[in-house]
Amino acid sequence: MNHYLIFVLFIALFGYSACNDRVFNWNNNESQINVDSFRKEWKKAIKEDSLRWVESGGASLIEKEELSKHPFFGYFTTKFITDIPIVCHSGFEYSASHNTDSILSYMRCVTRKTERIKLLRRALITAKFDQSRSVDSLKFLSDSQLMQMITLAYNQDIPSDALEYDTIEFEKLYQSISHMIDTDQSKAEILKFINDSVFSYYYMSVDIYVPTKNILTLDYNGGGMAGSAEKRYFLKKGKDYSELHLSTIISTVERLMSRVAKEDASADTDRFEGLFLWDEQKGMYQIQLFVHVSSGARCCPKYIVQLLTKDFKSIQSGSLKYATTEHISDSTVKPLWRNIR
Repeated sequence: MNHYLIFVLFIALFGYSACNDRVFNWNNNESQINVDSFRKEWKKAIKEDSLRWVESGGASLIEKEELSKHPFFGYFTTKFITDIPIVCHSGFEYSASHNTDSILSYMRCVTRKTERIKLLRRALITAKFDQSRSVDSLKFLSDSQLMQMITLAYNQDIPSDALEYDTIEFEKLYQSISHMIDTDQSKAEILKFINDSVFSYYYMSVDIYVPTKNILTLDYNGGGMAGSAEKRYFLKKGKDYSELHLSTIISTVERLMSRVAKEDASADTDRFEGLFLWDEQKGMYQIQLFVHVSSGARCCPKYIVQLLTKDFKSIQSGSLKYATTEHISDSTVKPLWRNIR
């Protein structure tokens, strides 16, 4: 599609701006307006190009080949929507369905914009669930647990003009999806269109992994930028995982590190991963958290703390230590850990 050139220009501009973040004052209104204006025009161009793409019959052979290489959409390049005749107002609950075909077949029955958005989001979630079930490394998760985590990721709010402001534009997109289904375009093309043109999830990534004994990390990013990165942590209890809430530990770390740094400190578990390690000898988990200070750049946390915990609420007495982060980027530097009392 023609928007690739626009995309390259946008990335170039954004990259230049990001690299100069420390040099230029980004409170300058004129600079911010120019970037926001460019971003808006870029998104508008993609939407218009996407609509022309649908009307002209969908993806070219080259675009289809590119789709086939994508870890998510590639799973659906040879699959098509099966029309399932569901009677409108029959009580079909698309918000609880696990069948992408049923959900998209029910599109004609939904008229309110808010409900249409929920329907299309559910279609993406169920499709991602189907694709994830084919990944061997996720077999240990139950269906309900996997669905829960994918739902968390695909409910991330990424700015989308069609969703937030323009009802007419959204209506065009919605009808385009129906047209793609009626003309037997592949599921890959349909899901890609919903993903990009409706929700602006151009760079959506979802990663689920087990860093240490009984801990699971859900790492997702709907916008592809550092600011849209989110991480959640789960603890295995029996056969299932329940979400870990580290707010008590984080509050303690922030209070004590503010005293150490002599300025406001904040622990970051979204952009920068909390590092978990099971200490077999002590029968406790070791956690490392990155800590920002108010005078530092958000890209680069100044400190890292280390602690032991049994219950993820309290810190084992005498275990809380801190160091600066030079050793993270330079392996020749040895961290100097200092106790916090």
